[in-house]
Amino acid sequence: MAKVLIVYHSQTGNTEEMAQAVAEGARSVPGTEVILKRAFDATVDDLIGCDAVAFGTSTNFAYISGGLKDFFDRSLVQCQDKAMDKPYCTFTSSGMGKRKALDILDGICSAFKLRKVCEGVMAPGKATPEILEELTGRLEAFPRIEAETRIKELGGSVGSSITGKTTHLVVGIDPGSKLEKARALGTRILNEEEFRRLLEEASK
Repeated sequence: MAKVLIVYHSQTGNTEEMAQAVAEGARSVPGTEVILKRAFDATVDDLIGCDAVAFGTSTNFAYISGGLKDFFDRSLVQCQDKAMDKPYCTFTSSGMGKRKALDILDGICSAFKLRKVCEGVMAPGKATPEILEELTGRLEAFPRIEAETRIKELGGSVGSSITGKTTHLVVGIDPGSKLEKARALGTRILNEEEFRRLLEEASK
């Protein structure tokens, strides 16, 4: 079961509402456990033990909140590569409509060697229904975590692009340009059901 950690700090309730929307989206994915924690309550073990993480913060003086910074300060030294390559995403509530906090979060996550899977979401103050809907669907990239873990356990590797060394491409509803490139390279193309069967056979 994939474990998704959501760490956030909220003073007005706006960022908390966004965090709840992210949690709702993650819970909609079968086989996903969601851990939703305020930054002051989250621990380094939470970060090390999860399979993916989402960070939420209010934008304070063009910076992240003190609560979330405290979490990062407490965690960095103890992590020491233990969170390497974990997928992450970010979100912020900014009364001034600025994305600066998202850029800062990306920089901090880079120090933790986390892997960015999608662009951060910014709400100008209270999140609109459209932004909350976007956040609910934002974790569509995270269901791949369990599949990636299985592939690595079986001795394989997962890439973000199609190359001559790519042996398989798993396609969903909208595969985009990768499908065309895979066909041109002669890469084996699988739908999700074929991929599931392949994993089951390899595990025997």
